[in-house]
Amino acid sequence: IKALADGPLSKSEIAHALGRDSVSGALNRTIRQLLDRDEIGYTLPDIPNSRLQKYRLRPFQSDSQ
Repeated sequence: IKALADGPLSKSEIAHALGRDSVSGALNRTIRQLLDRDEIGYTLPDIPNSRLQKYRLRPFQSDSQ
């Protein structure tokens, strides 16, 4: 998540920020979990499988509203 603090990144950019050469299955699972928990979001929400897709941090939502 810290890697996304500076702006949206693709999966491969996230992998490189983590010191990896390529996107692993573990990274794919982690991204899916973060999407499911609304901690990150798509930059192109209408086209989730786009080759241009990037991921961004979602605004913090307080539970005590």
